[in-house]
Amino acid sequence: MESILDEVSLNCANQIQDFYECVETNQTDWKFKCSDLETALSKCSEKYSKKLLLARSKCQTFVNNYETCIKSNQSDPQVCINQLKDLYNCTNDALESDSKKQ
Repeated sequence: MESILDEVSLNCANQIQDFYECVETNQTDWKFKCSDLETALSKCSEKYSKKLLLARSKCQTFVNNYETCIKSNQSDPQVCINQLKDLYNCTNDALESDSKKQ
């Protein structure tokens, strides 16, 4: 997971900063007000991180579960910690499995 974050941070720093600032400013309705910035960050991330694409394809169910939880709990995202942990674990497993193949 850290390798994905490193790739994205290196290549998408501006998009990360813009999205972060928007979320901080709009904590109760960030999902609506920051959706364009979220999309820009997602596109940048997918463009520069092949590992992210691999993890996303192998962990789509966990991605969907986490995104659904976040959308339903915008005012209290802490509720989604278990979904985030599941996604994190799946991502690490997918990347580890892929590195063993190479």
